[in-house]
Amino acid sequence: MSMQDPISDMLTRIRNAQAASKLSVKIPSSKFKIAIAKLLKTEGYIIDFNIEKSIKSELEIILKYFRTRPVIEQIQRVSRPGLRVYKKKMHFH
Repeated sequence: MSMQDPISDMLTRIRNAQAASKLSVKIPSSKFKIAIAKLLKTEGYIIDFNIEKSIKSELEIILKYFRTRPVIEQIQRVSRPGLRVYKKKMHFH
């Protein structure tokens, strides 16, 4: 079965892992997901991430908490395959 929206799947796995107070979450790896993980780390939303090479490479994201509460309070996909959202780069901070 092919995955229609792997980025939404990644965000859902992160959201579910934090709701269950997991220390880390493993997801199938891709270059785009690694770029998202780098951005989340740079902005301070996750502690770190590791790329595990095996038959199918996996991306392990080490989640960050502050006083037992997840640092990421809300995470969602804005532009998705069924409803694209386009913005000029000036609208992003």
